[in-house]
Amino acid sequence: MGQGYSIDIEFLRPSFGHRSFVGIDVPMAYRDLTVRAGTLLQYEQAPLTLYEAVTQEELGAVVTNRFSGMVGVSLDVNRVTFGLLVPTALNWGTERPTDFGADGFGMADIGATARLIVVKTPHDFINVGIRGGLILPTGRPESYIGEGQLRANAGLVAATNLGPVTLASDLGLMTREVLSTSEDFTAANEVSWGNGVRFRLPAATRTALNGQLLARAGLQDFLRGGAENALELIGGAEFYPTRRTTIGVGVGRGLTEGYGTTDFRILSNLIVEIPPPDEPPPQYVQDIPLPPPEKPIPPPVIVEDPPVEFGEELAVQVKDRIYIRDMLEFHVDTADLKEESIPTLKAVAKIINENPYIANLTIEGHASQEGDFGHNYRLAESRARAIWELMLIEGVASERINYRGLGEIKPIKGEVGQEDLDEEALQANRRVEFHIVRQFDGVDELPDYPETQYLPWNGEIVPVVTPPKPVIEDPEGGRKVDEFGIPIEDDLDIGAPPEDEGDTGGDP
Repeated sequence: MGQGYSIDIEFLRPSFGHRSFVGIDVPMAYRDLTVRAGTLLQYEQAPLTLYEAVTQEELGAVVTNRFSGMVGVSLDVNRVTFGLLVPTALNWGTERPTDFGADGFGMADIGATARLIVVKTPHDFINVGIRGGLILPTGRPESYIGEGQLRANAGLVAATNLGPVTLASDLGLMTREVLSTSEDFTAANEVSWGNGVRFRLPAATRTALNGQLLARAGLQDFLRGGAENALELIGGAEFYPTRRTTIGVGVGRGLTEGYGTTDFRILSNLIVEIPPPDEPPPQYVQDIPLPPPEKPIPPPVIVEDPPVEFGEELAVQVKDRIYIRDMLEFHVDTADLKEESIPTLKAVAKIINENPYIANLTIEGHASQEGDFGHNYRLAESRARAIWELMLIEGVASERINYRGLGEIKPIKGEVGQEDLDEEALQANRRVEFHIVRQFDGVDELPDYPETQYLPWNGEIVPVVTPPKPVIEDPEGGRKVDEFGIPIEDDLDIGAPPEDEGDTGGDP
Protein backbone atom coordinates (compact mmCIF):
# COMPACT_ATOMS: atom_id res chain seq x y z
CA MET A 1 0.00 0.00 0.00
CA GLY A 2 1.10 3.55 -0.65
CA GLN A 3 3.60 2.58 -3.38
CA GLY A 4 2.04 4.57 -6.20
CA TYR A 5 2.40 8.17 -7.27
CA SER A 6 0.66 11.22 -5.84
CA ILE A 7 -1.55 11.66 -8.92
CA ASP A 8 -5.30 12.17 -9.00
CA ILE A 9 -6.57 10.03 -11.90
CA GLU A 10 -10.29 10.79 -11.43
CA PHE A 11 -11.92 11.90 -14.70
CA LEU A 12 -15.30 13.00 -13.26
CA ARG A 13 -15.60 15.88 -10.78
CA PRO A 14 -19.27 16.99 -10.75
CA SER A 15 -20.33 20.57 -9.94
CA PHE A 16 -23.90 19.82 -8.75
CA GLY A 17 -25.12 23.05 -10.35
CA HIS A 18 -28.56 23.85 -11.72
CA ARG A 19 -29.22 21.51 -14.69
CA SER A 20 -25.53 20.57 -14.85
CA PHE A 21 -24.26 17.31 -16.33
CA VAL A 22 -22.23 14.82 -14.27
CA GLY A 23 -18.96 15.92 -15.83
CA ILE A 24 -19.88 19.28 -17.39
CA ASP A 25 -20.74 22.56 -15.67
CA VAL A 26 -23.64 24.59 -17.12
CA PRO A 27 -24.06 28.40 -16.87
CA MET A 28 -27.56 28.31 -15.37
CA ALA A 29 -28.86 29.28 -11.95
CA TYR A 30 -32.16 29.16 -10.12
CA ARG A 31 -33.69 31.58 -7.66
CA ASP A 32 -31.29 33.62 -5.51
CA LEU A 33 -30.02 31.71 -2.42
CA THR A 34 -31.06 28.31 -3.78
CA VAL A 35 -29.03 25.50 -2.20
CA ARG A 36 -28.32 22.12 -3.81
CA ALA A 37 -26.89 18.98 -2.24
CA GLY A 38 -25.72 16.05 -4.32
CA THR A 39 -23.84 12.78 -4.33
CA LEU A 40 -22.14 10.70 -7.02
CA LEU A 41 -21.30 7.00 -6.66
CA GLN A 42 -19.41 5.13 -9.35
CA TYR A 43 -17.47 1.96 -10.09
CA GLU A 44 -14.51 2.21 -12.47
CA GLN A 45 -12.74 -0.75 -14.05
CA ALA A 46 -9.05 -0.32 -14.91
CA PRO A 47 -8.81 3.49 -14.81
CA LEU A 48 -4.98 3.22 -14.76
CA THR A 49 -3.07 0.63 -16.80
CA LEU A 50 0.67 0.22 -17.37
CA TYR A 51 1.95 -0.16 -20.97
CA GLU A 52 5.43 -0.83 -22.38
CA ALA A 53 6.58 2.51 -23.83
CA VAL A 54 7.90 1.18 -27.15
CA THR A 55 5.68 -1.76 -28.04
CA GLN A 56 2.58 -0.47 -26.20
CA GLU A 57 2.14 -3.96 -24.79
CA GLU A 58 -0.17 -3.98 -21.77
CA LEU A 59 1.78 -4.90 -18.61
CA GLY A 60 -1.13 -4.94 -16.17
CA ALA A 61 -3.66 -2.72 -14.44
CA VAL A 62 -2.12 -0.46 -11.80
CA VAL A 63 -5.59 0.39 -10.49
CA THR A 64 -7.79 -2.56 -11.40
CA ASN A 65 -10.95 -1.61 -9.54
CA ARG A 66 -12.06 1.67 -8.04
CA PHE A 67 -15.19 2.70 -6.15
CA SER A 68 -15.52 6.43 -5.58
CA GLY A 69 -18.06 8.39 -3.61
CA MET A 70 -18.46 12.17 -3.78
CA VAL A 71 -20.72 14.59 -1.92
CA GLY A 72 -21.10 18.24 -2.74
CA VAL A 73 -23.14 21.38 -2.27
CA SER A 74 -23.73 24.49 -4.36
CA LEU A 75 -25.31 27.89 -3.69
CA ASP A 76 -26.78 30.37 -6.19
CA VAL A 77 -26.22 34.06 -5.40
CA ASN A 78 -27.69 36.11 -8.22
CA ARG A 79 -25.61 35.08 -11.28
CA VAL A 80 -22.83 33.44 -9.27
CA THR A 81 -22.84 29.81 -8.12
CA PHE A 82 -20.43 28.63 -5.42
CA GLY A 83 -19.64 24.94 -4.97
CA LEU A 84 -17.78 22.55 -2.68
CA LEU A 85 -16.91 18.92 -3.51
CA VAL A 86 -15.59 16.28 -1.06
CA PRO A 87 -14.51 13.02 -2.83
CA THR A 88 -13.32 9.65 -1.51
CA ALA A 89 -12.04 6.55 -3.34
CA LEU A 90 -11.30 2.87 -2.74
CA ASN A 91 -8.77 1.02 -4.97
CA TRP A 92 -8.36 -2.76 -4.95
CA GLY A 93 -7.14 -5.72 -7.02
CA THR A 94 -3.99 -4.16 -8.49
CA GLU A 95 -2.02 -6.30 -10.93
CA ARG A 96 1.26 -4.45 -10.08
CA PRO A 97 1.44 -4.78 -6.26
CA THR A 98 5.24 -4.71 -5.94
CA ASP A 99 6.13 -1.64 -7.99
CA PHE A 100 3.22 0.68 -8.86
CA GLY A 101 0.08 -0.58 -7.12
CA ALA A 102 -1.64 1.48 -4.42
CA ASP A 103 -4.68 -0.36 -3.13
CA GLY A 104 -6.60 1.13 -0.22
CA PHE A 105 -9.16 3.72 0.80
CA GLY A 106 -8.71 7.44 1.36
CA MET A 107 -10.07 10.92 0.96
CA ALA A 108 -9.35 12.62 -2.35
CA ASP A 109 -8.62 16.31 -2.91
CA ILE A 110 -11.41 18.70 -1.86
CA GLY A 111 -12.46 21.21 -4.51
CA ALA A 112 -13.93 24.72 -4.17
CA THR A 113 -15.45 26.35 -7.25
CA ALA A 114 -17.22 29.51 -8.41
CA ARG A 115 -19.04 30.19 -11.67
CA LEU A 116 -20.36 33.50 -13.07
CA ILE A 117 -23.02 33.78 -15.77
CA VAL A 118 -21.71 36.51 -18.10
CA VAL A 119 -24.38 36.31 -20.83
CA LYS A 120 -27.92 35.32 -19.91
CA THR A 121 -30.81 35.37 -22.38
CA PRO A 122 -34.56 34.92 -21.79
CA HIS A 123 -35.57 31.32 -21.05
CA ASP A 124 -31.81 30.46 -20.90
CA PHE A 125 -31.84 30.20 -24.68
CA ILE A 126 -28.09 30.90 -24.90
CA ASN A 127 -26.01 31.41 -21.74
CA VAL A 128 -22.26 31.91 -21.44
CA GLY A 129 -20.20 31.94 -18.24
CA ILE A 130 -16.74 31.66 -16.74
CA ARG A 131 -15.66 29.37 -13.93
CA GLY A 132 -12.67 28.93 -11.65
CA GLY A 133 -11.64 26.99 -8.61
CA LEU A 134 -8.99 25.48 -6.37
CA ILE A 135 -8.33 21.82 -5.60
CA LEU A 136 -6.77 21.45 -2.17
CA PRO A 137 -4.10 18.79 -1.43
CA THR A 138 -6.22 16.93 1.15
CA GLY A 139 -6.07 13.49 -0.48
CA ARG A 140 -4.12 10.44 0.51
CA PRO A 141 -0.61 10.71 -0.99
CA GLU A 142 0.90 8.13 -3.37
CA SER A 143 -2.41 6.38 -3.98
CA TYR A 144 -3.66 7.84 -7.29
CA ILE A 145 -6.46 9.40 -5.20
CA GLY A 146 -5.01 12.87 -4.56
CA GLU A 147 -2.02 15.08 -5.19
CA GLY A 148 0.31 16.67 -2.66
CA GLN A 149 0.09 20.09 -4.28
CA LEU A 150 -2.44 22.88 -4.80
CA ARG A 151 -4.11 22.88 -8.19
CA ALA A 152 -6.07 25.66 -9.90
CA ASN A 153 -8.53 25.50 -12.74
CA ALA A 154 -10.43 28.00 -14.88
CA GLY A 155 -12.70 27.66 -17.84
CA LEU A 156 -15.38 28.92 -20.18
CA VAL A 157 -18.85 27.32 -20.14
CA ALA A 158 -21.78 27.72 -22.54
CA ALA A 159 -25.22 26.17 -22.97
CA THR A 160 -28.29 26.52 -25.14
CA ASN A 161 -31.87 25.31 -24.70
CA LEU A 162 -33.68 24.33 -27.90
CA GLY A 163 -37.07 23.17 -26.67
CA PRO A 164 -36.58 19.75 -25.12
CA VAL A 165 -32.87 19.67 -26.11
CA THR A 166 -30.04 21.18 -24.04
CA LEU A 167 -26.50 21.47 -25.44
CA ALA A 168 -23.54 22.31 -23.18
CA SER A 169 -19.80 22.80 -23.56
CA ASP A 170 -17.10 23.27 -20.91
CA LEU A 171 -13.54 24.22 -21.92
CA GLY A 172 -11.01 24.49 -19.08
CA LEU A 173 -7.36 24.65 -18.03
CA MET A 174 -5.88 22.83 -15.01
CA THR A 175 -2.55 24.08 -13.61
CA ARG A 176 -0.27 21.94 -11.43
CA GLU A 177 3.37 21.40 -10.62
CA VAL A 178 5.10 19.04 -13.02
CA LEU A 179 5.33 15.46 -11.74
CA SER A 180 7.50 13.08 -13.77
CA THR A 181 7.22 9.32 -13.35
CA SER A 182 9.73 6.59 -14.16
CA GLU A 183 7.51 5.64 -17.08
CA ASP A 184 6.57 7.50 -20.27
CA PHE A 185 4.12 9.77 -18.45
CA THR A 186 4.37 13.27 -16.97
CA ALA A 187 1.57 14.92 -15.00
CA ALA A 188 1.60 18.65 -15.80
CA ASN A 189 -0.70 21.45 -16.91
CA GLU A 190 -3.59 20.17 -19.01
CA VAL A 191 -6.58 21.28 -21.05
CA SER A 192 -10.03 19.70 -20.59
CA TRP A 193 -13.04 19.89 -22.88
CA GLY A 194 -16.44 18.37 -22.18
CA ASN A 195 -19.49 18.42 -24.44
CA GLY A 196 -22.95 17.20 -23.47
CA VAL A 197 -26.45 16.84 -24.87
CA ARG A 198 -29.68 16.25 -22.94
CA PHE A 199 -33.06 15.35 -24.47
CA ARG A 200 -36.11 15.74 -22.25
CA LEU A 201 -38.82 13.19 -23.02
CA PRO A 202 -42.51 14.24 -22.74
CA ALA A 203 -43.29 15.79 -19.34
CA ALA A 204 -45.49 12.89 -18.28
CA THR A 205 -42.47 10.53 -18.32
CA ARG A 206 -40.37 12.77 -15.99
CA THR A 207 -37.29 11.47 -17.80
CA ALA A 208 -34.40 12.80 -19.88
CA LEU A 209 -31.63 11.07 -21.83
CA ASN A 210 -28.09 12.46 -21.94
CA GLY A 211 -24.68 11.87 -23.43
CA GLN A 212 -21.24 13.33 -22.68
CA LEU A 213 -17.88 13.28 -24.42
CA LEU A 214 -15.04 14.17 -22.03
CA ALA A 215 -11.48 14.90 -23.14
CA ARG A 216 -8.25 16.13 -21.54
CA ALA A 217 -4.78 16.60 -22.93
CA GLY A 218 -1.46 17.47 -21.31
CA LEU A 219 0.15 20.63 -22.64
CA GLN A 220 3.62 19.04 -22.82
CA ASP A 221 2.55 16.31 -25.26
CA PHE A 222 -0.55 18.05 -26.54
CA LEU A 223 -2.64 15.72 -28.72
CA ARG A 224 0.30 13.36 -29.35
CA GLY A 225 -1.33 10.34 -27.80
CA GLY A 226 -0.01 8.58 -24.73
CA ALA A 227 -1.22 8.60 -21.16
CA GLU A 228 -1.49 12.42 -20.99
CA ASN A 229 -4.34 12.43 -23.54
CA ALA A 230 -7.64 10.89 -22.48
CA LEU A 231 -11.07 10.58 -24.10
CA GLU A 232 -14.18 8.91 -22.65
CA LEU A 233 -17.82 8.63 -23.73
CA ILE A 234 -20.63 8.48 -21.15
CA GLY A 235 -24.36 8.00 -21.67
CA GLY A 236 -27.25 7.80 -19.26
CA ALA A 237 -30.68 8.89 -18.12
CA GLU A 238 -32.14 11.28 -15.55
CA PHE A 239 -35.37 10.87 -13.63
CA TYR A 240 -37.32 13.64 -11.90
CA PRO A 241 -39.53 12.15 -9.16
CA THR A 242 -40.29 15.69 -7.95
CA ARG A 243 -39.73 19.16 -9.38
CA ARG A 244 -36.54 19.67 -7.33
CA THR A 245 -35.07 16.15 -7.28
CA THR A 246 -32.89 14.53 -9.95
CA ILE A 247 -31.77 10.90 -9.99
CA GLY A 248 -29.25 9.94 -12.66
CA VAL A 249 -27.67 6.73 -13.89
CA GLY A 250 -25.05 6.21 -16.57
CA VAL A 251 -22.36 4.04 -18.11
CA GLY A 252 -19.12 4.95 -19.84
CA ARG A 253 -16.04 3.63 -21.57
CA GLY A 254 -12.71 5.13 -22.50
CA LEU A 255 -11.97 5.70 -26.18
CA THR A 256 -8.20 6.09 -25.61
CA GLU A 257 -5.61 4.66 -23.18
CA GLY A 258 -5.10 7.93 -21.30
CA TYR A 259 -4.91 7.97 -17.52
CA GLY A 260 -8.33 8.01 -15.86
CA THR A 261 -10.19 6.47 -18.80
CA THR A 262 -11.87 3.16 -18.01
CA ASP A 263 -12.59 -0.18 -19.59
CA PHE A 264 -16.02 0.23 -18.01
CA ARG A 265 -17.69 2.82 -15.78
CA ILE A 266 -21.10 2.71 -14.08
CA LEU A 267 -22.40 5.61 -12.04
CA SER A 268 -25.43 7.01 -10.25
CA ASN A 269 -26.08 10.45 -8.81
CA LEU A 270 -28.68 12.29 -6.77
CA ILE A 271 -29.26 16.06 -6.62
CA VAL A 272 -31.78 17.79 -4.36
CA GLU A 273 -32.48 21.49 -4.97
CA ILE A 274 -33.78 23.59 -2.07
CA PRO A 275 -34.98 27.10 -3.06
CA PRO A 276 -35.47 29.75 -0.36
CA PRO A 277 -38.97 29.96 1.13
CA ASP A 278 -41.37 32.44 -0.42
CA GLU A 279 -41.71 35.67 1.50
CA PRO A 280 -44.97 35.78 3.48
CA PRO A 281 -47.50 38.38 2.34
CA PRO A 282 -47.48 41.62 4.34
CA GLN A 283 -49.74 41.66 7.37
CA TYR A 284 -51.80 44.76 7.95
CA VAL A 285 -53.04 45.44 11.48
CA GLN A 286 -55.86 47.91 12.06
CA ASP A 287 -54.99 49.94 15.14
CA ILE A 288 -58.48 51.36 15.64
CA PRO A 289 -61.41 49.03 15.04
CA LEU A 290 -63.99 50.27 12.57
CA PRO A 291 -67.46 51.03 14.01
CA PRO A 292 -70.15 48.53 13.12
CA PRO A 293 -72.35 49.52 10.18
CA GLU A 294 -75.73 50.99 11.01
CA LYS A 295 -77.49 48.67 8.59
CA PRO A 296 -76.48 45.19 7.56
CA ILE A 297 -74.63 45.16 4.30
CA PRO A 298 -76.55 43.16 1.71
CA PRO A 299 -74.64 40.27 0.22
CA PRO A 300 -73.04 40.98 -3.15
CA VAL A 301 -75.03 39.94 -6.17
CA ILE A 302 -73.05 37.35 -8.10
CA VAL A 303 -73.90 37.23 -11.76
CA GLU A 304 -72.73 33.98 -13.27
CA ASP A 305 -72.03 33.60 -16.93
CA PRO A 306 -74.71 31.61 -18.68
CA PRO A 307 -73.74 28.04 -19.51
CA VAL A 308 -72.22 27.62 -22.95
CA GLU A 309 -74.38 25.54 -25.23
CA PHE A 310 -73.17 24.08 -28.50
CA GLY A 311 -75.21 22.72 -31.31
CA GLU A 312 -73.38 21.86 -34.48
CA GLU A 313 -71.08 24.85 -33.94
CA LEU A 314 -67.45 24.17 -33.14
CA ALA A 315 -67.06 27.60 -31.50
CA VAL A 316 -69.43 30.22 -30.05
CA GLN A 317 -69.00 33.73 -28.67
CA VAL A 318 -70.46 34.48 -25.24
CA LYS A 319 -69.85 38.06 -24.04
CA ASP A 320 -66.06 38.57 -23.94
CA ARG A 321 -65.04 34.97 -24.61
CA ILE A 322 -65.01 32.60 -27.54
CA TYR A 323 -65.60 29.06 -26.33
CA ILE A 324 -64.71 25.94 -28.28
CA ARG A 325 -66.63 22.69 -28.15
CA ASP A 326 -63.67 20.31 -28.43
CA MET A 327 -60.29 20.59 -26.69
CA LEU A 328 -57.45 21.44 -29.05
CA GLU A 329 -55.08 18.53 -29.64
CA PHE A 330 -51.29 18.87 -30.04
CA HIS A 331 -48.63 16.27 -30.55
CA VAL A 332 -47.10 15.35 -27.18
CA ASP A 333 -44.82 18.03 -25.70
CA THR A 334 -44.79 20.08 -28.94
CA ALA A 335 -46.64 23.02 -30.50
CA ASP A 336 -47.63 20.95 -33.54
CA LEU A 337 -51.42 20.93 -33.96
CA LYS A 338 -53.16 17.73 -34.88
CA GLU A 339 -55.26 17.82 -38.05
CA GLU A 340 -58.53 17.17 -36.19
CA SER A 341 -58.18 20.53 -34.38
CA ILE A 342 -57.84 22.67 -37.52
CA PRO A 343 -61.64 22.95 -38.16
CA THR A 344 -62.18 24.24 -34.61
CA LEU A 345 -59.62 27.01 -35.09
CA LYS A 346 -61.11 27.93 -38.47
CA ALA A 347 -64.45 28.29 -36.70
CA VAL A 348 -62.85 30.70 -34.20
CA ALA A 349 -61.34 32.72 -37.06
CA LYS A 350 -64.74 32.85 -38.76
CA ILE A 351 -66.34 34.36 -35.64
CA ILE A 352 -63.66 37.05 -35.50
CA ASN A 353 -63.84 37.78 -39.22
CA GLU A 354 -67.64 38.15 -39.13
CA ASN A 355 -67.90 40.31 -35.99
CA PRO A 356 -66.79 43.92 -36.61
CA TYR A 357 -67.15 44.79 -32.93
CA ILE A 358 -64.24 42.52 -31.85
CA ALA A 359 -61.38 45.01 -31.59
CA ASN A 360 -58.74 42.78 -30.01
CA LEU A 361 -58.57 39.14 -28.92
CA THR A 362 -55.86 37.42 -26.85
CA ILE A 363 -55.00 33.73 -27.23
CA GLU A 364 -53.90 32.32 -23.86
CA GLY A 365 -51.90 29.10 -23.64
CA HIS A 366 -51.99 27.12 -20.38
CA ALA A 367 -50.11 23.99 -19.22
CA SER A 368 -50.51 21.37 -16.52
CA GLN A 369 -48.37 21.23 -13.37
CA GLU A 370 -46.11 18.47 -14.70
CA GLY A 371 -42.47 19.24 -15.39
CA ASP A 372 -40.42 22.40 -14.96
CA PHE A 373 -42.00 25.89 -14.71
CA GLY A 374 -39.82 27.24 -17.52
CA HIS A 375 -40.54 24.30 -19.81
CA ASN A 376 -44.30 24.60 -19.20
CA TYR A 377 -44.20 28.34 -19.93
CA ARG A 378 -42.32 27.88 -23.20
CA LEU A 379 -44.65 25.07 -24.27
CA ALA A 380 -47.80 27.10 -23.49
CA GLU A 381 -46.46 30.18 -25.27
CA SER A 382 -45.38 28.23 -28.36
CA ARG A 383 -48.81 26.59 -28.63
CA ALA A 384 -50.57 29.95 -28.34
CA ARG A 385 -48.27 31.31 -31.05
CA ALA A 386 -49.05 28.37 -33.35
CA ILE A 387 -52.76 29.26 -33.08
CA TRP A 388 -51.99 32.95 -33.64
CA GLU A 389 -50.15 32.05 -36.84
CA LEU A 390 -53.10 30.05 -38.11
CA MET A 391 -55.46 32.98 -37.33
CA LEU A 392 -53.33 35.28 -39.52
CA ILE A 393 -53.34 32.73 -42.32
CA GLU A 394 -57.16 32.61 -42.06
CA GLY A 395 -57.32 36.35 -42.71
CA VAL A 396 -57.65 37.82 -39.22
CA ALA A 397 -56.00 41.26 -39.22
CA SER A 398 -52.82 41.24 -37.14
CA GLU A 399 -53.90 44.31 -35.13
CA ARG A 400 -56.99 42.43 -33.91
CA ILE A 401 -55.22 39.44 -32.33
CA ASN A 402 -52.30 38.62 -30.03
CA TYR A 403 -51.10 35.74 -27.86
CA ARG A 404 -49.38 34.95 -24.58
CA GLY A 405 -48.32 31.90 -22.58
CA LEU A 406 -49.20 31.56 -18.90
CA GLY A 407 -47.70 28.11 -18.29
CA GLU A 408 -49.10 26.50 -15.16
CA ILE A 409 -49.82 29.61 -13.03
CA LYS A 410 -53.62 29.65 -13.62
CA PRO A 411 -54.82 26.06 -13.20
CA ILE A 412 -58.54 25.35 -13.18
CA LYS A 413 -57.87 22.13 -11.27
CA GLY A 414 -55.65 22.01 -8.19
CA GLU A 415 -53.07 24.57 -7.10
CA VAL A 416 -49.92 26.02 -8.70
CA GLY A 417 -47.09 23.50 -8.31
CA GLN A 418 -49.40 20.68 -7.17
CA GLU A 419 -48.15 17.43 -8.71
CA ASP A 420 -50.44 14.81 -7.13
CA LEU A 421 -53.32 15.38 -9.55
CA ASP A 422 -54.95 12.67 -11.59
CA GLU A 423 -54.73 12.66 -15.38
CA GLU A 424 -58.25 14.14 -15.77
CA ALA A 425 -57.28 17.22 -13.74
CA LEU A 426 -53.96 17.59 -15.56
CA GLN A 427 -55.72 17.34 -18.91
CA ALA A 428 -58.18 20.05 -17.89
CA ASN A 429 -55.28 22.41 -17.17
CA ARG A 430 -53.73 21.82 -20.61
CA ARG A 431 -55.92 24.25 -22.52
CA VAL A 432 -56.13 27.28 -24.79
CA GLU A 433 -58.53 30.15 -24.07
CA PHE A 434 -59.77 32.97 -26.34
CA HIS A 435 -60.40 36.26 -24.48
CA ILE A 436 -61.89 39.34 -26.19
CA VAL A 437 -60.00 42.11 -24.39
CA ARG A 438 -61.54 45.03 -26.28
CA GLN A 439 -64.83 45.50 -28.13
CA PHE A 440 -66.19 48.46 -30.10
CA ASP A 441 -69.54 49.92 -29.15
CA GLY A 442 -72.09 52.12 -30.90
CA VAL A 443 -70.13 55.36 -30.52
CA ASP A 444 -66.87 53.99 -31.89
CA GLU A 445 -65.87 54.43 -35.50
CA LEU A 446 -65.23 50.97 -36.91
CA PRO A 447 -61.80 50.82 -38.55
CA ASP A 448 -60.93 49.81 -42.09
CA TYR A 449 -58.35 47.01 -42.19
CA PRO A 450 -55.78 46.53 -44.98
CA GLU A 451 -56.65 44.20 -47.81
CA THR A 452 -53.46 42.12 -47.33
CA GLN A 453 -50.80 41.55 -44.69
CA TYR A 454 -47.35 39.96 -44.41
CA LEU A 455 -46.86 36.80 -42.36
CA PRO A 456 -43.99 37.87 -40.06
CA TRP A 457 -42.28 34.45 -39.95
CA ASN A 458 -41.86 34.00 -43.73
CA GLY A 459 -42.89 37.23 -45.48
CA GLU A 460 -45.76 35.61 -47.40
CA ILE A 461 -48.59 37.98 -48.35
CA VAL A 462 -52.09 36.78 -47.39
CA PRO A 463 -55.52 38.44 -47.77
CA VAL A 464 -57.18 40.08 -44.78
CA VAL A 465 -60.87 39.64 -44.06
CA THR A 466 -62.61 42.91 -43.13
CA PRO A 467 -65.80 42.23 -41.16
CA PRO A 468 -68.91 43.73 -42.79
CA LYS A 469 -69.99 46.92 -41.09
CA PRO A 470 -73.54 46.90 -39.76
CA VAL A 471 -76.31 48.47 -41.89
CA ILE A 472 -79.36 49.87 -40.05
CA GLU A 473 -82.74 50.76 -41.58
CA ASP A 474 -83.84 54.35 -40.89
CA PRO A 475 -87.17 53.92 -39.07
CA GLU A 476 -88.52 57.18 -40.55
CA GLY A 477 -87.53 57.10 -44.14
CA GLY A 478 -86.69 53.45 -44.72
CA ARG A 479 -83.25 54.41 -45.93
CA LYS A 480 -80.09 52.47 -44.96
CA VAL A 481 -77.90 54.27 -42.46
CA ASP A 482 -74.63 53.40 -40.76
CA GLU A 483 -74.10 52.83 -37.02
CA PHE A 484 -74.18 56.61 -36.45
CA GLY A 485 -77.52 57.10 -38.24
CA ILE A 486 -75.94 58.79 -41.27
CA PRO A 487 -77.59 57.76 -44.57
CA ILE A 488 -75.45 55.62 -46.84
CA GLU A 489 -74.97 57.58 -50.09
CA ASP A 490 -75.71 54.64 -52.37
CA ASP A 491 -79.35 54.76 -51.23
CA LEU A 492 -79.88 58.54 -51.44
CA ASP A 493 -82.07 59.76 -54.33
CA ILE A 494 -80.47 63.05 -55.17
CA GLY A 495 -82.66 63.46 -58.33
CA ALA A 496 -81.80 64.64 -61.84
CA PRO A 497 -80.25 68.07 -62.56
CA PRO A 498 -82.81 70.82 -63.41
CA GLU A 499 -83.50 71.27 -67.14
CA ASP A 500 -82.36 74.44 -68.91
CA GLU A 501 -85.52 76.46 -69.58
CA GLY A 502 -83.85 78.53 -72.24
CA ASP A 503 -84.44 82.23 -73.17
CA THR A 504 -87.94 83.47 -72.32
CA GLY A 505 -87.56 86.47 -74.54
CA GLY A 506 -88.12 88.89 -71.71
CA ASP A 507 -86.03 91.79 -70.74
CA PRO A 508 -82.80 91.03 -69.06
